[in-house]
This record gives sequence, C-alpha cells and structure tokens, in this order.
Amino acid sequence: MKKIILLLGFAWSYQSMFAQRIQFADISLYGGAGSTQANHLTTSEVNFLRSNMLNPFRIGMQYSTSNTRYSNQVGIMAGWNIAQKHKSKLSHQLRTGFSFGSYQLNLEGSKHLETRMHVDTLVSSQTGNSYFIDSVFNQHSSLNHNANMLNLDISYIVRLESQRKFSVFTGLGLQAGFSLQNFMSSDYHESSYVEDYPNINRFAYRGNRYSSSAVESETRNLGSTNTYRMFVPIGLNYRLSNKSFLLKHINLFATYNIGIEFNRFEGISNNTGFYQSFHVGTRISFLDPNMNTRTKLIERIRKHRRNY
Repeated sequence: MKKIILLLGFAWSYQSMFAQRIQFADISLYGGAGSTQANHLTTSEVNFLRSNMLNPFRIGMQYSTSNTRYSNQVGIMAGWNIAQKHKSKLSHQLRTGFSFGSYQLNLEGSKHLETRMHVDTLVSSQTGNSYFIDSVFNQHSSLNHNANMLNLDISYIVRLESQRKFSVFTGLGLQAGFSLQNFMSSDYHESSYVEDYPNINRFAYRGNRYSSSAVESETRNLGSTNTYRMFVPIGLNYRLSNKSFLLKHINLFATYNIGIEFNRFEGISNNTGFYQSFHVGTRISFLDPNMNTRTKLIERIRKHRRNY
C-alpha cells in the first residue's frame, strides 16, 4: 500500500512539474502543396499500375514518367509552449497535429486521336468555291494515380522574438502518412459530329450540324502506400495587431519545408528523395503575446467583461 501511495505521489509530482514546463498555447489551420524527387518508373511498374484496366488499351495510350511526385494537404496543429529557465529572445514550442491530402505517383498517361473523313461537298452558286462536309470522330483516353492520405505530424519549433508583429521560426518536423484509399483511375471519351462550311452573307464559317458523345470511367484499387518525412520548417509569422484585444491573438504564417521523404508503395520500388513544400495558414494564440505572465485568452476575456 505504501508503495502505491509513493508511486501515485511521484506521478502527481511529475505531472505538476511537466505542467509547469509546458503549456497549451495555440491552434493552427493550414494548407499547402509539396513535391518529392523520385526515380522514373520502369516499364514493368507502369504495366503493373495499368494492368486489369481496359481504357488505357483502347487507342494505344502514351505514357510519360517524370522525376517528381506531388502532394497536397490541409490540416490542424496544436502548439504547446515550453518554459525557459532564463530570459531569451528565443521561444520554444512543441506542435502536434494531423492533415488530410493526396499523393500522386510520377506517371501520366493520355492520348487523343481524331479521325476525319469527307462525306459531301457544297459548291457556292455565287463564287463557285467548294466547301467540304466532314465527319469527325474524336477519341481521348487518360490514366491517373491518386492516394488519399492521413498524415500525422510532430515538430519542435523555435521562434525568434515571437512577441513582435513580424517574427521568424524554424525547427525540426516529422510526418508519417498512411493511405486511406490508393487507386488508379482511367477515362475514355469519344465524340462524333458532322462539320460543314456553309456560306452565309459571303462569309464562310465552320459549324457542327449534330454531335454525339460517350464517356466511360474505371477505377482500380491498389495496395497501401506510406510516406515518412523529416524536414526543417522555415517560416514567417505576422500578427494582425499588437494592441487590439482580439487581433493580437490572430496570426498569419507561411512556411517552407525542406527535407527528405521515404515512400513505400506496394508493387513499386521504395523511393527516398528530396522533399519540399510550401504551407500557409492562420494561428490562433490563447496566450497574451505582450505580457510576461502566461495569462490565457479566456482569463483576459473574463477580466474585460468585469470592467464593463
């Protein structure tokens, strides 16, 4: 029994000490896009991605692979300020959060084919010029990859003179992404119409008498894909006001992230490459930036109400 009491006392002391060291500070909402350097997909990898699909083979699709994969995300982060023993121009913060977004492999496939045939000829009674009537048949196919991702984030941020309207920050961030849905999609579109050149008011123009079209889409689900990123954020923060009671708690920020990404994709070779992204967002602070004490925004609101 004494051991349990001692253990509970130690846990309570540790929690109290930790609560004094770290304090909930803000919430951030953001969005952005990024890119990752990657190896070109091999022929066998392209064949794996397009297998069991009909549309890519209808008119002989053309494929291209680049050395860049693209991603985007929107997310939310919570920040906790870490207390410093000595007064400093630098403030330290721990941030955690999550985001949703997409991830695209470096593969593009598309082809357009037009078949034109003369079906009739019109001769102008005034000029004697001939105008062809054409039957036109268009075919277009495309192939795309997309993975819907859930990303978990944690970062350690150091801000320089965060009480100023303009401030800068950097740090170290980690992100792990897990696919919620990973698939290839393909579309096939065809259209046909009759194209003629009637002569009205001595001006020839091209017009379509009638047309018809058809669209077919198909989707192939793939295995899971994961992304793991380590990056350095370099950011600029702007506080809307240093005087207004409400606006001084609202910040706009922009962040450039630079680092390394590791991607694991079932059926595709693992890839490690240079990663970069750009994010913009808004940060709502719950601490007063102009006070030495850590007065919370809710306490300030109550005090403001009592004065009136």
